Amino acid sequence: MNQFEPASLSPLPKTPVECPLPYDLTWDDLLSILPGFKEREGAGMQVYSSYEKQGLNGGSNSCIITLRYPTWENQFRSKTVFIKHTSDPEKMEAQKYQFLASRGVPTPHLLSSIRKDNAEIILLEFLPKIGIDFHSASEVNSLLDLMAHLNSIQDPPDLFNSSPGIPQAEFDERVRTALIEVVQNQSLSIAIDIPRWLDAYQFARATCKSIPLAVNHNEFSFQQVGWAQRNGSNQLVIFDLETMSLSSRFADIAGVLTRLAMYTGRDQIELFKIYLARLCERIPLKLEVDEALQELRLVQIKDAFDSLPWHVDIARRPDLDQMLDKPLAINARSLHDNLLALGFL
Repeated sequence: MNQFEPASLSPLPKTPVECPLPYDLTWDDLLSILPGFKEREGAGMQVYSSYEKQGLNGGSNSCIITLRYPTWENQFRSKTVFIKHTSDPEKMEAQKYQFLASRGVPTPHLLSSIRKDNAEIILLEFLPKIGIDFHSASEVNSLLDLMAHLNSIQDPPDLFNSSPGIPQAEFDERVRTALIEVVQNQSLSIAIDIPRWLDAYQFARATCKSIPLAVNHNEFSFQQVGWAQRNGSNQLVIFDLETMSLSSRFADIAGVLTRLAMYTGRDQIELFKIYLARLCERIPLKLEVDEALQELRLVQIKDAFDSLPWHVDIARRPDLDQMLDKPLAINARSLHDNLLALGFL
């Protein structure tokens, strides 16, 4: 089974198990999201763990709970919510959700944002379906349109400025070490001239510094989108905004395009042209398709090199490597093809 299909990503309903409120929340913290709430003596509000999260990013910093509470009509209502907790100021998301909503970029509704002990707790609309159907042209187009909508944002606030990362020399050494390990991986069968490949990386990285910036998710993938009910129909929305910041304008589409082509059986250039058309509908771009494709490939090359240390690490873990369809092999092949297409090989 494809681990990026909705069946592998969407939360699984389970037999509800009563549990305490997570992350030191109290019922007073939740009153604003419980319509019709009436506290009745002895009525007993209840919390249930009712869904199992799926996907690649588990962890204890988020959960899905169902709240059962009394109303003024002397009945009980239930509300299921997704809750996420972070104490890292650089990963807090509430302001990003609020800004995207103000610009019409579809996200799960931010129901509440609570601060406790310098941590942020956000309560989001529950999404029963995560990911897209790769055999549905309309869902694939919705994904491309959502990326274009995000990347078209004009004049974003400072909260989307990216923070300094690892010192460049240290990061370059990590990439070089990873590339050596790729060469030693007998299963990849790709001829690699290490100095030539690293020269191409330096060129792509330097060139990408002059590419216009746009708001990107920066970890965009199929597990960061889901379906919400909007005006009687389903709408694709984006979430997990902690990495969202300014980066090269084609960063998100560059990161997802190879797998999207693999899983849909469609051509990468065809898919990119759809995305580009949706982007140009929202903002004027003085960019021919051939120029855009060259820029896309440069971003793909830079990002492929940047992610090599992570891919090598995954390749050392057979369980994850198999679950993710051997991402190092996909990354190395895509990198080789783009280097070849731009004349670096």
